[in-house]
Amino acid sequence: MSTNEPAELESDCIADRTRRALERPLSVVTVDGTPVETADTSVVSVVSGNSGRTHTVDVREGRCTCEDSEYRNPEGGCHHVRRARFALGVDAIPSTALAAADVDQTLGANAPGPVVACSDGGTIHIDDGAEVLEPAAEEVDPWTGPFDERDKYGQPTGAAFVRCRECGVEVVTSADTDTVAHRDGCRFADPE
Repeated sequence: MSTNEPAELESDCIADRTRRALERPLSVVTVDGTPVETADTSVVSVVSGNSGRTHTVDVREGRCTCEDSEYRNPEGGCHHVRRARFALGVDAIPSTALAAADVDQTLGANAPGPVVACSDGGTIHIDDGAEVLEPAAEEVDPWTGPFDERDKYGQPTGAAFVRCRECGVEVVTSADTDTVAHRDGCRFADPE
């Protein structure tokens, strides 16, 4: 299978920066420290609940004053940018990411968002007390791809594979995906 994993599939099919944006105790507030009233606010402060450090985030431009943004400028933004965009409802949280992460309970505490991308292509707004239900495994195609397989040098091998959207198991496209052994805990695994 692939030796060069895409950045978005770093751990449990959720990007590391997205996981940090969802799990870390961060507050999204206005630059003067008050709750954000409208989703069209373009510059906010993201305050870490662990360290108390504050970073200024330009939501529209995807820029932040943190070292990750300054030195690496990651595609999709650092975890502060992602948290601000999620909390404001600018970017919908993928339901797969929501299911895979241990989401910080204060995610939308001081902001008008967040919204979740649904499997039918729409979005829902998470209000207090709302419950996000995952569709049954038989209603969802478990496979993403196909992806081009690459050798250890990053060169295409000519083969292709698909990946389980929940557990990350990879299977060459010529194989029978109905007989694949998924990882423990995967909702697409056949019950024994």
